[in-house]
This record gives sequence, C-alpha cells and structure tokens, in this order.
Amino acid sequence: MNLTDKVEVNQKAALGSQTTQIAVQNNMGLSVSDATHLAFELFREYYPQLRDDALTALREMVEYELEKMQPEEIIPPKPRIAVPVLQNASITDEDSIRKTYAKLLASSMNAATAKDVHPAFVTVVNQLDSYDAKVLEKISKIHDTIPAAKVRFTFETKYLSAILPRYFSPYFYDSFDVWAVSVSLDNLSRLNIITIGEGSVTSYDYQKILDHPFIQAKYQEAVIANPSRNLEIKQDELFIQMSDFGNKFLKICFPGQ
Repeated sequence: MNLTDKVEVNQKAALGSQTTQIAVQNNMGLSVSDATHLAFELFREYYPQLRDDALTALREMVEYELEKMQPEEIIPPKPRIAVPVLQNASITDEDSIRKTYAKLLASSMNAATAKDVHPAFVTVVNQLDSYDAKVLEKISKIHDTIPAAKVRFTFETKYLSAILPRYFSPYFYDSFDVWAVSVSLDNLSRLNIITIGEGSVTSYDYQKILDHPFIQAKYQEAVIANPSRNLEIKQDELFIQMSDFGNKFLKICFPGQ
C-alpha cells in the first residue's frame, strides 16, 4: 500500500446489524471535509434510533409511576416541564438519570405534587450523572445532617496536596469511590441541592474520621513517601445538609427514598 491508497471506513450500527459505509479514509488520515462529514453522518444515522429507544424507555418508566396513582389524581403535564424533560431524556444514555426524569415528569402530572415541581429541576437533572444520583439516594436515606471533613497531612506550615479527596465522610465509603463522592458533593453543592458548611455535628465524634482505615492507610503511604517530613493529620470539621431547594428536589425526583 502506498501513500495514495485509500481505505474504506465502515461503522456497524450500535442498535442494529446493518453496516453502513460512512467515509473513505486516506491512510494518512481524514481530510477536514471528510472528518466533518463523518461526524454529521454519524449523528444523522444514530440519533433518531437512540432517541426513539430512550423515549420508549422513558414512557414505560412514566407509566409505571402513574400507575401508582388513582385516575382522579392524574392531571395534564405542563409544557414547560414536559417538553424539556422529553428533549433531555431523549439523549440520555444513563438509566438512573432517565429514571429521575421519569419521576420528575410523573410528579408534574400528580395533582398532589405538581405545585412543588420547580422548572429548575429539569436543568438540575440535566447536570447530574449516575454517580451524583447514587450519592443523592444515599443522602436521602440518611435523612439527617452528615458529618464530613477536609483532611490534610501537614508539615511545618504546609500540607501535601492531591493525596486525599477534598471532602471525606465515612458515610460514603462502603460501596462508594471516595474520590467520585467528593466530585459529586462539589457538584451537588454547586447546584444548591446540598450545603457543605464549616462546623460540627454535635452528636458525632470527628476523631472517627481521623481514625478511619482509609485515612490511616493514606497517612502511612504519605509517611513512607516523605521520610524527611514530620507529617501530622489535621482536619476541618464539616457538615452536609440538604438545602430547602434540595429537599423539594428529593421529594419530587427521588420519592420514597
């Protein structure tokens, strides 16, 4: 094969069995026009089917939620909620997020809860991923103020960075990735679903955080990696609470948790 040879680029449809030729690629790479054409053809080919499958799944989820109600409790949806929910859910590939959209839409069609459905909830769901949903479900089950901390390994007036997640709470350890939890807490705080405040939960002994196996294991790793530094463990005591906005969001999008 020489430099002028071209290779056909074929893509097998993810949702079907047909193979479609979508570009002719020079072995040195794609031209600008071919690359652009390829991107747009992929969108035109796959988006309609992905959208239809997503909306079918959403419809089943909404019907499941509505079947829990009496017919007289069901009201027409408001376009301001229904239209963006359907738009966003049609391009959502995470089942947990699609389920959240379904609960939101069903709540907007429930005479008892429709008044509590804030239009901003649609935007909030659109900015969550499946891990955020997992953390929110955990918070809703705890249903109380959650102790947390910023833990640091210090020496002199400095501290080691990138050793620990920004936020750590033993309540999010078993079956959780502590680094992913910290990212989710940052996002949920940004969306004003939760408040992360400085201070302590009166009934909680924060020494438990410093003694936690994860913190102690990281501390031992840090000591070994920094033999010339006299490392100490320090923490800023924090608490995690649902905001009023967040409580209403949970009630609508995570009912029964």
